[in-house]
Amino acid sequence: MTIGRPKMNREQQVQEFRRAAGKGSYDWLNEPGNTDLSVMASLEEEFNEFVEAEEYYRSACKHGHGIAEARANLCKEWADLQYVVSQAAAYYEIPAEAFDRVHANNMTKVVDGKVLFREDGKILKPEGYQPVDMSGL
Repeated sequence: MTIGRPKMNREQQVQEFRRAAGKGSYDWLNEPGNTDLSVMASLEEEFNEFVEAEEYYRSACKHGHGIAEARANLCKEWADLQYVVSQAAAYYEIPAEAFDRVHANNMTKVVDGKVLFREDGKILKPEGYQPVDMSGL
């Protein structure tokens, strides 16, 4: 990042890369002979690779060896997954405000500074909880 240039969000960074690759817009999904993976196929592939990396990391931690390498791989696969999630947001023109709204809504589940959980680990919604409003996005 250069001085004076505003920090780009993830979706803007994805668009910057796509433009550099000559892909610019997402019309490529409908182009004859395109060789790019679809948004959903990319998400599935990267999610599966993240799951594998997480399993490898857990195993390394359990056995006490290869932890640094496994963690580096986990970080890389997380970033790849985040990248394709951001590609999906850019493709579907989902604004960053959607994430902000979900975060604000999640914070309404905090009561007296704590989140309450069911026995199985699911977060309990407090009385009067309202689902997130995504209208207008």
